[in-house]
Amino acid sequence: MGESIRELPDYQEEASYLAQTKKVLKQILAQEKGSVSNQDESLLEAKREWWENSRMGKFMDANQYLESIQMKASTQYATLQRVQNYEEALKSPYFARVDFKESGYPLEKIYIGLHSVSDEENYQTYVYDWRAPISSIFYRYELGPAQYQAPAGVIQGEISKKRQYEIKSGQLCYYFDSSINIQDEILRSVLSQNASPQMKTIVETIQRQQDEIIRDTEHELLMVQGVAGSGKTSVALHRIAYLMYQGLSQSLSAQNVLILSPNTLFGRYIANVLPELGEEAIMSVTFEEIFRRNVHWDGRLENKNDVLESLTSALPEEEKQAKRERNAFFASPAFSRILDNYLAYIKANIPFADLYYNNKVLITRQQMTDFLYSSNRSVPLEKALELISSRIWAAVHEERKARMEKLVAFYRPTNEHRYDYRTFARYTSIRESARLKQQVDAFTILDPSALFRRLLSDRKLFRRMARELTLPEDWENHLSAAVTAMDEGLLEYGASIALMDLKIRLSGSNYPDIRQVVVDEAQDYYPLHFRILASLFPNARFTVLGDINQTIEKEAGPDFYDQVSAALDKKSAALITLNKGFRCSYEISRFSEHFLETRYPVEAFDRHGKEPQITKAANQKELSREIAAAIHSCEEDGCQSIAIICKTMERAKKLRQQMKDLVDCKVITDHSSSISGVTILPLYLAKGLEFDAAILDEVNEENYHSPLDKKLLYVCSTRPLHRLEVFYTGKPSPFLKEML
Repeated sequence: MGESIRELPDYQEEASYLAQTKKVLKQILAQEKGSVSNQDESLLEAKREWWENSRMGKFMDANQYLESIQMKASTQYATLQRVQNYEEALKSPYFARVDFKESGYPLEKIYIGLHSVSDEENYQTYVYDWRAPISSIFYRYELGPAQYQAPAGVIQGEISKKRQYEIKSGQLCYYFDSSINIQDEILRSVLSQNASPQMKTIVETIQRQQDEIIRDTEHELLMVQGVAGSGKTSVALHRIAYLMYQGLSQSLSAQNVLILSPNTLFGRYIANVLPELGEEAIMSVTFEEIFRRNVHWDGRLENKNDVLESLTSALPEEEKQAKRERNAFFASPAFSRILDNYLAYIKANIPFADLYYNNKVLITRQQMTDFLYSSNRSVPLEKALELISSRIWAAVHEERKARMEKLVAFYRPTNEHRYDYRTFARYTSIRESARLKQQVDAFTILDPSALFRRLLSDRKLFRRMARELTLPEDWENHLSAAVTAMDEGLLEYGASIALMDLKIRLSGSNYPDIRQVVVDEAQDYYPLHFRILASLFPNARFTVLGDINQTIEKEAGPDFYDQVSAALDKKSAALITLNKGFRCSYEISRFSEHFLETRYPVEAFDRHGKEPQITKAANQKELSREIAAAIHSCEEDGCQSIAIICKTMERAKKLRQQMKDLVDCKVITDHSSSISGVTILPLYLAKGLEFDAAILDEVNEENYHSPLDKKLLYVCSTRPLHRLEVFYTGKPSPFLKEML
């Protein structure tokens, strides 16, 4: 490699440029490390001053030093982050070059990397950050005319060269030019490698359409329908990094961004992308975690994984269908209308009562009712009741001194209280306040869970709230099942969505600082989920990622994104479709298409590998041996991450017992920290993940026969990069027959 690269055109020029870039990087690093040392001393001095002032009781001065400590620590953290970025940049300062001649100006050689590198003394930029405006021409144009949007306006010019590099440990390994889309060659090389236990950055291989998604700042709602392996999640994370780099009207920090993940395993899988891009990790939560933070519920909470486990289990089909219909009912527009009516009913029936204190009418029932209905309509009911409570206690405070004087005058002449009459007066005052608090709390504090349970339990009340609506045939069964579950300490998934909706309507938003929300695997959410998110994060822009081909829990039709747009109700919205799948080899992609019935077809990336294999086993013992043999074959091919995908968690645990003496493997759960090695997991946890090889367990007629099962097979078969092995006992799934 050393001799061949020296024979490449411009080698001396490229080697010299790399050496100069590394020299500048080392100078910057030395300066930054010097800053860290100075900041250490300054921070230590501030801590000493804080301690001295605290010890001497000078608390105001101590607080000033505490603020100084926080500012200095924040500055030091930012410097340490830059040091880390520059140390990484030394290993590979850039990955691409574009020769661009702006109209009326000399040719400029634009080197592009993960982080910018500039020599401040001579004002020369050696490397442009991949997010810089000028870097977009690398992703969007081939040789010839090109343009980019700069702060000063659109800059037009011409590209005469595009070059890509591989630089490892600071050494130039190779580079090449092309007049066609050279990224495909790099992408093919990247995808030929092993999958990683955690998602990686894709800055070297971002495609034009992906770049348009990443750099979009016009739309408050950007929806991406992307087929399996199209890079939806990666693009969304790079989009967050871009927005944090550019800022949205004002700077966007990690504290202003939230990712809604399908499960905690997936959240851990994507956690390293932003730090690799030089940004802080951001908060990744599930909808169930959002529920727990906003709604008080003492019992168990059915999460999405629980639902998917039951829907893919061996339960009778009628039970599974009833569960699907029950969830859909609670998340339906009709149930939202019922909650609208119920909210008005709750407001009209607050049990206000005249309040007395110090032998006076403190506030009347009518005064509280008038205030409630005269308050701003945008003020949620709980907030309005809090204001009433505050007014009451303000009035109590004004009367408290006079009341104490009366109590003291009452106890002073009493013989048994001659010496401690003030103590008894205070004690009586406390008891009076406690009783008053009970009265006030009775009508100013709402219990959403109790209110929700009452709505489901009281059929007469429910009918009143649903008076103008057409209800599903089984609505009473749906309510009874949900109430029975609540009595047993379980809040079902569908009911939890409706309860969350009720809670947010009562209390309003608690997250005004969140300004960008990414929703992944959006196709598995109901429109009501998005309505809740719109209420929770009123100041946020949304990036919504989905694939209606991979819907498991419910149906998602062609109008799904229209429903999302209506629920989020943003001023500007756009839907971008990514039809090209990059994860799977051409052969695996074509195999998986047999399970696809959609208006969104898949365009396979031109990377070839082994044909998927379908194997029949006579019994469970032989099945285990065949799977073990397939694992060893995949390992011989260099596969490092091998997933055995089962239909349910129950089956995954059972198969692990069958396989434990044949191969070293582990069962993956939502709480697992890694997906490396040989793993066994249920298909719903495999969604969004990728592996070198995937082995599909028991794809027989019993397990995979319904329209939902066909979708499940599409999800399973689009997980691997290189190898797909399918096994079954008994009769094969009808969806395999045309491939046998």
